[in-house]
Amino acid sequence: MTNRWWRVALLALLLVPLTVWAQDSLENEPVFGVIEAYYRPEEAAELGASWDRIIFHWVAFQPTGPDDWDASAVPIEYLNEARVAGRQVVGLIKATPPWASDSGTPGGVPHGLGLPYDDTDNLVGAFVTRPTEEYVPLGIHDWIIWN
Repeated sequence: MTNRWWRVALLALLLVPLTVWAQDSLENEPVFGVIEAYYRPEEAAELGASWDRIIFHWVAFQPTGPDDWDASAVPIEYLNEARVAGRQVVGLIKATPPWASDSGTPGGVPHGLGLPYDDTDNLVGAFVTRPTEEYVPLGIHDWIIWN
């Protein structure tokens, strides 16, 4: 009986600081986000969302070839609205254009995927470099690739 009491007391002493630490860290961390909040930014702000995911469709930026670049694929307003509302933005890169896939199909495996990112035959490496360079100064510091 005595051994059980000490175990319970020790467990309680260990759990109380962990519980307090967990509550403190959760209160100070941006833990609630809304995926594609740019479609309804007012509602996301009302909910108190602290992060947002914006999709970067490769095919929309470069529909016909590597020399294309359509920056309107992600309107700057999306980023401005998120910044004003205090939401951190995460960029999601997806949607291989047919011209860049090994199979020639939309969303296919990009040509040269297994090569070093800076190899000229790694088409996705060349693409990913551009939005990260252009959008990091605008506040997108975290990226998801093909989720």
